[in-house]
Amino acid sequence: MYVNVTAIILSVRRAGEKDKRLGLYTQELGRLTALAVGAARPGAKMGPATEPPAESRFRLWTEKDSTHARVTGGGVETSFPALRADWRRMAVAHFLCEWMERLTPLAHPQPEKYELFRRALALLATGDPEAVRLAFMARFLALAGYNASRDVAGLVSTPDAASFMSDRASRGLEEPVTLPPAFPAAYLRQQLLKFVAPLLHSPLRSAAHEEALKEFSSRE
Repeated sequence: MYVNVTAIILSVRRAGEKDKRLGLYTQELGRLTALAVGAARPGAKMGPATEPPAESRFRLWTEKDSTHARVTGGGVETSFPALRADWRRMAVAHFLCEWMERLTPLAHPQPEKYELFRRALALLATGDPEAVRLAFMARFLALAGYNASRDVAGLVSTPDAASFMSDRASRGLEEPVTLPPAFPAAYLRQQLLKFVAPLLHSPLRSAAHEEALKEFSSRE
């Protein structure tokens, strides 16, 4: 059957010389994989629409209840250009994409998570990247049934962190997202990653890449 979806590109891999295998998080069908034929060709019309973290409108062919699809048409809704001009913001965007790909089930639509994800990418353009990331993580865990300020080890003994996380979890992502002075952001991110580690089975590649970029940048 044919279906029209709005999707954020989570990942892209080459499939042969001309095609792309996409990881998508769609508003209508949840997380899917999709083949975009010809999208890897130089100058392909579908090229920009199939690169993370673009939000695109696609027409897909998929069988009922399938987790795989084929892109038959579409285009970019927004490519979040401000993120591409700043490697720090783009690194966090890739972190959010990998988080969504590895911590959401296939073919299980959750519009509230889609909206959270899209809002976080939009806020990254102007907000404090670390604040946006932490607020996103807290709200995501709340939607998944966790209470970060209660369930994540170490937060109870860190009042600023517990307050920030519970506040973000209850209100969602709103403008502006800022960190309190002297906020233990790096520690809190480490604790949240440790909390979800059993669900991931292996570390987030985007987190390792971001640390490598920071180390490289500090040498300049």
